[in-house]
Amino acid sequence: MAWTIPKTWNVGDVLTSTDLNTYVRDNSSFLYGDTNEVAVTIASGWANFGGGFLPLNVRKFGSFGVVSGLVFNNSGVTTNYPSTMGTLPIGYQPAATAIASGIVGSSPIVLARIDIGFNATISIQSAAAGTGIGNAVWLVIPPSIYTLI
Repeated sequence: MAWTIPKTWNVGDVLTSTDLNTYVRDNSSFLYGDTNEVAVTIASGWANFGGGFLPLNVRKFGSFGVVSGLVFNNSGVTTNYPSTMGTLPIGYQPAATAIASGIVGSSPIVLARIDIGFNATISIQSAAAGTGIGNAVWLVIPPSIYTLI
């Protein structure tokens, strides 16, 4: 949805639902994004952390996407890098692969490189040397902003 130049209102203009939808609802959505988070499809071997923590999700803010959430490896085995954690819904993929940072909860807690791919995948690419993605290791993705197609 694109930004619409606001209308100049004159005394006596009749306010219609079309005006409200175009100049208030649509422009507010452009500026402030989706009213709700949209779930990311979680890949095999990964799961949302649960327990009241934010699941892996995405929101639109105008021409930007914001992905965030807390997931964990529930595969029962150590996963090698790269590992796809999820897939963005249609219409939420970036114009080009965006690189974000995440925090891997293992021993020790380390930073990780997260790719938000132009092919709509979200994957962990690497973390500190010697840190595998073991069973039940959690990964937090702080709000990461990218440009939409």
